Amino acid sequence: MLNANNLKVVVRVRPFNQREKAMRSKCIISMAGNNCTIVDPKDPSRKRTFTFDHCYWSTDGYIENDQGVYLPDGPHSRYIDQERVFNDLGRAILENAWKGYNASLFSYGLTGSGKSYLMTGYGGNKGLVPMICEELFQEIKQHQDKDRQYYVYFSMFEIYNEQVQDLLSKGRKPNGLRVREGRHGFYVECLKSVPCSTFKQLEVLLDQGIRNRSVASTNWNTTSSRSHMVISVQFQQVVTDQFMMKHSEINLVDLAGSERQPSVGVASDRFNEARAINLSLTTLGNVISSLSDKAVGRRVQYVPYRNSVLTRLLSTALGGNSKTIMVTTISPADIYYDGTMSTLRFAERAKNIQNRALINESLTEQILIDLKADNTRLQARIAELEKAGDIYTDEQEMLKGLIVDNEQQLKEMQKSWQQKLEEAKREWEQRYSSITKEEKMVTEFPYFLNVNEDPQLSGVVRYFIHQGAGEKQEENPNLAGIFHDFIAIMPMVAQVNQISEELDKGVTFEVEVKNLTSTNAKGEELEKEVIVKVTNKRTKQVEIWPRDKFTDRKLLIEGIYQRFLENGTVHNKMEQDPFWDPVEILHLGSAHVWLETLAYYIAYEDQVDVINDRGKEEAVIQVRLLPCTPSGNPLGEESVIVDPGDLLGKRMDFQMQISLCLGVKWIRGHSGRGVQIGYRILVGIAKEYVSRPVKSIAPVSFIVRSQS
Repeated sequence: MLNANNLKVVVRVRPFNQREKAMRSKCIISMAGNNCTIVDPKDPSRKRTFTFDHCYWSTDGYIENDQGVYLPDGPHSRYIDQERVFNDLGRAILENAWKGYNASLFSYGLTGSGKSYLMTGYGGNKGLVPMICEELFQEIKQHQDKDRQYYVYFSMFEIYNEQVQDLLSKGRKPNGLRVREGRHGFYVECLKSVPCSTFKQLEVLLDQGIRNRSVASTNWNTTSSRSHMVISVQFQQVVTDQFMMKHSEINLVDLAGSERQPSVGVASDRFNEARAINLSLTTLGNVISSLSDKAVGRRVQYVPYRNSVLTRLLSTALGGNSKTIMVTTISPADIYYDGTMSTLRFAERAKNIQNRALINESLTEQILIDLKADNTRLQARIAELEKAGDIYTDEQEMLKGLIVDNEQQLKEMQKSWQQKLEEAKREWEQRYSSITKEEKMVTEFPYFLNVNEDPQLSGVVRYFIHQGAGEKQEENPNLAGIFHDFIAIMPMVAQVNQISEELDKGVTFEVEVKNLTSTNAKGEELEKEVIVKVTNKRTKQVEIWPRDKFTDRKLLIEGIYQRFLENGTVHNKMEQDPFWDPVEILHLGSAHVWLETLAYYIAYEDQVDVINDRGKEEAVIQVRLLPCTPSGNPLGEESVIVDPGDLLGKRMDFQMQISLCLGVKWIRGHSGRGVQIGYRILVGIAKEYVSRPVKSIAPVSFIVRSQS
């Protein structure tokens, strides 16, 4: 079965990021319907309009709810959120998969243009990959019955420096996995394929693979993906009463960002990575150009699939047996005009590609269906002859003979089909028996399923599954102790929350793990500790209690609650309120700045992410390191030295300036909260410098200077 509408091209424009706002960039993108228009910032009269299957405006007109999810700020907002993109694109992928088509979705764009946010999401904003996978299992649950069986296999790999690495394996092979060519096209040899029966199992594997992906910092993007990531979901449907078996391969591809090395700010190994990325993306562009020329009737000698690993493995999605969606992500900022224009031209060429998508069902199953239909037709003809009389006896005998022959063929075909089904079951059992304890953890320990249903706890529990479920020799006893403390305190926190609500205290308690994903300046993990976050819902003030303090307070809270049950009173002037303490300073997050440039008397300036103890961005600060004279006057370029060894034994003077702080989530949570910045040098100087507290919802400015 062929379908002409086998490839869709979509463009999405993201919001301005902090770097673009700091540079006061202007918006050069506008959208109307399915049209995207870009304006040349050097000549505003020069405009170019492109037409695509969908144009998504995600630049402004949004709000962030309590769960950190970005939503349109009203019924008239143009903002397109993640859920809308999933409804348009993700459901189309699933619909094609259920029909038996191969389905592919991949994102393309400059580095930092929002590809990974689109595909895997961030925080409460789920990406297309987890949303598609979760919806697949929900639909399987709806269709499940005794005559229908479904099998899902999950694999995940990256193409890094033209080498394929399995993201579900613990170690990396020095030369990567080999790419082979079979009768169904190119494939990765020895790639791990894990059977999954629930979304929770798949989600654990997905999180593991995302953490294993190669990322690095560039001037454009602090967590730039340095590899192409390919997620493959093999989906098999077996309908026993209809003797039908369909197979679909869902490929979800997050491409690395194209980039220009001088402006992106890559060096040494980053330069080699960028060169490999651009080489593979250039080859991808050549493949798309060749397929586009071929589609419009131009003479094409060959399509250069084999020129890179990426294009070999994407050959099915581009010009092959697949229904494909290509999402192009762009920035609205004028500083990326050249790259954005190139990206839109790339997407426009891709519109001409013609795929040949076929439903993947075996010949045996189709023959079974045809034989049953033929028997139905013959029996209907015999009934007509019997109704007309006995003058057609010879024809009736002939038709009955055909039915007998068909029945014999049906029995033989059904026997063959049952053998195929048994083979599929054995393959599933063999694959499942070979997966690791870590991958089975979610199934073998049902408590994880219950915990994962709670959004507050899912990230913490998934972390412990990955970090604590390896082989025995790799288990960390301290980590296991933290995990058991975490599990033990959960019901106590739930009980205290119920008491607080019943007594109308307006205080909520949340169990967390301090320094869950934090590291020090050397990259070493910080000591973890189970804590309880206490929030006053009325004043928005927050306290952090150690586990021991919480257990002590719980006894006092239970005493107050018992008195309330007995005589209806809560307050006692002689007692301190166990629900709350005077507010203390909280540690929101840390940023590490390397002093290496000072060894050459070179000034350093950058925007640095402040990371909280959960490993997420809390704010962005502007930092400057200025070599100076003992009197505090900055040194110029004439003072730069070549050999840092010349400074050994000599005094060094410099200024540390923290001039700007942007996007502080703590202040955004409530305008009445204050924030201050402190810093200290980790080599030789113990003193900590702290700024004055500031209360503001606007960008916060600090000036803190010192010399040493």
